Amino acid sequence: MPRYSFLILILLFIPGFVWATPQITGSMNVDGLNVEGYANITYYGGDVANVEVDFGDGNTESYSCDISPSKPSCTVVFRYVYDHNGDYPVDVGAGPSGDHTWHRIGTANISVDHCSNGVQDQDEEGVDCGGRECTPCSQPSPNQYDNPILADNAVEFIWQLVYFFFSVVFYLSILFILIGAYILVTARGDVNKIRLAKKIIIFTLIGFAISYAGRAILVFTVTVLGD
Repeated sequence: MPRYSFLILILLFIPGFVWATPQITGSMNVDGLNVEGYANITYYGGDVANVEVDFGDGNTESYSCDISPSKPSCTVVFRYVYDHNGDYPVDVGAGPSGDHTWHRIGTANISVDHCSNGVQDQDEEGVDCGGRECTPCSQPSPNQYDNPILADNAVEFIWQLVYFFFSVVFYLSILFILIGAYILVTARGDVNKIRLAKKIIIFTLIGFAISYAGRAILVFTVTVLGD
């Protein structure tokens, strides 16, 4: 009889233990860096004001959960965004304050290639470089200087010289025409000054025309040869 009494006590104790321990079930889905899930909590041992979710990366969030003797169960929905790839165990805890019972909902397997999306995100130090997971960002050499000549090859450099030359010709032509005009206006009938002013203006216009005719011939020749 004592043996049976012991078994009877065990059978009575187990329901009481289960009755006073929160029962937690749930599931979750992972989409990229995002995890979303829910947890059902049933507890007959008293009041529960909140449920905690441990996302496995050192962060824990609390969710409201109104459990009382008259309402012994509740459901919480949780959402979270991870910063890095990895496998993170997700645990849900519920129970009286300071005495939570924890249950593992699952493991968030985060695997996202953010190192090739053309955006500086997460802990990247540059676009798709640096941080914990991407390749290091290239650092300029201490002896590396920016090329002051904005040309990738010799042909582009020659074209830059040509355009620079014709720019100088254009501004010098304007300057000499202004000088000729000033001499002409201030000549006051002086034939020599008038003749000098006319020569300056005429020869400036001739030089300007010749230089730009040469530029047009050069552009045309390069265009034809290029085609």
